[in-house]
Amino acid sequence: MANHAQSENLKLVYNQSSEEAKNEIRSFLYTNPNYLPTFKKLEKRNYIYLSSEQFNQINDYVENYKNNDSDKYAEFLEFKSTWFSRYKSTNQIINELKD
Repeated sequence: MANHAQSENLKLVYNQSSEEAKNEIRSFLYTNPNYLPTFKKLEKRNYIYLSSEQFNQINDYVENYKNNDSDKYAEFLEFKSTWFSRYKSTNQIINELKD
């Protein structure tokens, strides 16, 4: 599940930043070029960026996941720890840039 988790309507795993997130970040940096050097530093942290909408949908799923099967739940907990350390929303990134 952790490496291949998908549902019919919700993609849970991304190998790289989504196109939507890249476009949002590009648009922000285009209108705020003074943040570009700071963004380059953040980019080295190797996060996977998702649009805020994508991030919020997955975050809601992660926060509300329930399963009584102990094996599936153990797999989910592994995914959850990766999720919070690896993925960032465009809103989080933009707020980090502004701080």
